[in-house]
Amino acid sequence: MLASLTFALIAYSTPFDVVLDAPELSGALVSAVVAKADGTILYERNSGQRVMPASNQKLLTTMFAMNRLGPNFVPKTRFWKESDRVIVDAPGDPTMTSAQLLSAAKKLGIDKIMPIFVRQAYRPQFGPNWEYGDLPEYYAAAVTAFTIDKGVFKVWASDGQVEPLPDFVDVWLRVLPGITASAEYDPFQKIVTVRGPLPAERKELMTCAFNQPDRAAARALGGPLFVSHSLPSRAPDFTLDGKPLKEIIAECLTISDNLYAENLLLMATQQGKPAEDNPYPAAQQGLKKFLVETVGWEANDVRPDDGSGMSRHNNLTVRGVVKLLVWAQKQPWFEDWRAGLAVPGKGTLRSRLAGSSIQGKTGTLDMASAISGYVTRKSGERVIVSVIFNHYACSSAKAREIADRFVKLAEETPISGTNYASIL
Repeated sequence: MLASLTFALIAYSTPFDVVLDAPELSGALVSAVVAKADGTILYERNSGQRVMPASNQKLLTTMFAMNRLGPNFVPKTRFWKESDRVIVDAPGDPTMTSAQLLSAAKKLGIDKIMPIFVRQAYRPQFGPNWEYGDLPEYYAAAVTAFTIDKGVFKVWASDGQVEPLPDFVDVWLRVLPGITASAEYDPFQKIVTVRGPLPAERKELMTCAFNQPDRAAARALGGPLFVSHSLPSRAPDFTLDGKPLKEIIAECLTISDNLYAENLLLMATQQGKPAEDNPYPAAQQGLKKFLVETVGWEANDVRPDDGSGMSRHNNLTVRGVVKLLVWAQKQPWFEDWRAGLAVPGKGTLRSRLAGSSIQGKTGTLDMASAISGYVTRKSGERVIVSVIFNHYACSSAKAREIADRFVKLAEETPISGTNYASIL
């Protein structure tokens, strides 16, 4: 009996099963779907199992923001100069730079230190359930509606010395002797320590996340940060326009920018209204409502936690991801959104899937690897693919290699609408 069962499994095994049954994935949670552009399932495995999506979470976030705000939405930060203070209305703009704020200070005529009163739409600083060890890193920049330079600053060396940091950075820079060159950053003590011999040519030593980027933004504008709960009734003295939403989303998706993703989620949730406390519960509720009521997911298909996928508490199903990618094709903003997806040689796919037609979103965390998107077969037929691995014991590079083989197979293998998983 056992022998005949084994024979049956082998007989109905598909090329997709051969890829996903790689020994390196033994014991891992493997979820995958291949579907036609209209949603007809061509292959699935564990498609209803909730998995941790890593940065595939950005697919949900960017479509939520696009659907709520529209591709041509432009975030606007408004400024008023009073006799004794500057007042700022910050609805959220992750593209704002220190150069723009220094220029705004000149246009406003700020020629002395003045208190900067800011009304922010959100200021959680960190996403829910982010790991403590990630917080000093540039990819985990603190989330505030009033921010600059993607929430980070860079430490440079040239001519054998560390270059001074701009005044608005407000970090103690220590240079100590050492045998080998190294740089360390403590965001909570606000100390950067550089050791060892420094290069003669100009070189970036490290990129550091601001502990409180809104305070750095206020200093760049001209003074210390204070909280404002109201705004002047008159027209602003100056307005700083951000980039159109479609451009923010394109950069977010292509390079998988975590700060942009968190801001997009909260910008779409708050829509300029100041948050009284933690904005994430409303964001989680709004994102889930969008997926269930607008896109048509099953309620159990998703448990959103943050916007970027940094949280290990995000859960979703690959059948939900595919349904989202099917739904997106029918939206008027689809081409603007799809233009931001990574392709081979660009963004997070710059060194993967050479020669493939994939337009997609990758994702990587400890023991989590994902890739989802669109491929086009030689016949011109568009196919949707989503594959996510959790809890593998192999390297992330090996997991990505297996996922890439699966994507290429979906692109190259002609199959009908048979649900092979149900046969097995």
